[in-house]
Amino acid sequence: MKTKFILPCLGIIAPLLLFSQEAPKHQNNSVTLGGYTASFTDINGYAVAVGYQYKLHRYITIEGNISHASGSSFPDYLEQQTETDPDSPTQWSTKTAVENIAANLHFSVINNKHHFLSAYAGLGYMSVASTDYIMTKSVVYNQGVISISSSYYLYAEKKSFASKNYGLQYKYSFNNGFQVGADIRGVSPLGKNSFLGQPNYLSAGILIGKKFK
Repeated sequence: MKTKFILPCLGIIAPLLLFSQEAPKHQNNSVTLGGYTASFTDINGYAVAVGYQYKLHRYITIEGNISHASGSSFPDYLEQQTETDPDSPTQWSTKTAVENIAANLHFSVINNKHHFLSAYAGLGYMSVASTDYIMTKSVVYNQGVISISSSYYLYAEKKSFASKNYGLQYKYSFNNGFQVGADIRGVSPLGKNSFLGQPNYLSAGILIGKKFK
């Protein structure tokens, strides 16, 4: 799984880095780090991302981006690998981890010395690991005798997809080149899929970065 994720990362990031070495000095490049809150289909979690941006034109910037997102509704006793909890009600829980590598194209509404505001979209490759847990508890009354039985089902799945990425981004650059900003982004598989987990998520977060000339 790690090899399948790392190789596409190198395939997308390496050409961007090579191209940036040949860029004229007046081009502005930047590296950003983002921390996000993430919302999956049924659960909430967090995401982190690293991006490298290269300015092609005043209004067009290309970005290579690597991100990780995860969320979980598992109770503590499951995280500690205990099979059952006799006091728990009937429940369904899930946890998901998404690794994504993408090439995004930013279309800038504003791009000057201090302000950068863009809408972006791109394609990439995502690796998703998901685990679902279902526990049912039944109570039977028979001639004054109460019988309680529990059963549980644990289903794990790992798959990889082509991904689509989209969002809005704002960054403010200080005179020394350091940047702060905000990013709203969505990541999901490209096209239909039969995956039972939760590969789709929306996230909003804060960016810090550094601009180079």
